Amino acid sequence: ASISKGQALLIAGLVNNDRTIAAQTLALAAATESGTATASDLKRTPPAEFTGVLTLVAIQKDGTGGRVVIATRDGRFTVKVDQRSAATLLTNGDRLIGATVQATHGPSDPFNVFVVRLVTPPPASPVAGATPPAANTGFVRVTGVLTARSLNILTVQTDRGPATVAIRDDTTILLGDSGLTIAEVLRGQRLIGHTITVTGGIQRATGRVIADLIVVGPQAP
Repeated sequence: ASISKGQALLIAGLVNNDRTIAAQTLALAAATESGTATASDLKRTPPAEFTGVLTLVAIQKDGTGGRVVIATRDGRFTVKVDQRSAATLLTNGDRLIGATVQATHGPSDPFNVFVVRLVTPPPASPVAGATPPAANTGFVRVTGVLTARSLNILTVQTDRGPATVAIRDDTTILLGDSGLTIAEVLRGQRLIGHTITVTGGIQRATGRVIADLIVVGPQAP
């Protein structure tokens, strides 16, 4: 599909050091009249606690945390989130963009690092039987238990049956509440039996999910 001026886009990728985005998956949406956001719109001194609508989630390349943009009545704030908050949001939020979230910075939290939790997801389509808007974005979310791995191909057992997931060199992996450390994984600690949540796009030729992001959870009971 071609991309035209005024077309709304959803992009999954990694934010580079120069703040450009290395796009991994791109989906087209309906045209928008909401205008173009600029860096000058962002407020960088948020209150210690506030609630608003999540408009952007960016994960660090090493998977140790990220940054979110939250729109409030007083403007849009950009804040850093730690690895646990990022993993929790991505695991529990079926449709993150447009969700209502609460951001809190405690006295013992690192400078400008907030705990962000999901309050309510975006509203579903008001038309009975219609497909929720997020289902048309072109992005795929798979949640289940990792049952097998062969090189870069994972098998995930979901409640709808097995799904095949392909990892690529630029796939980001968050260890979340897995109880594992990066050092353990690098030493060969197996992830088989852990719950995982995968977001990415579909490879039409094979039907595989091409993973942009994998959040690893605890061992399945």
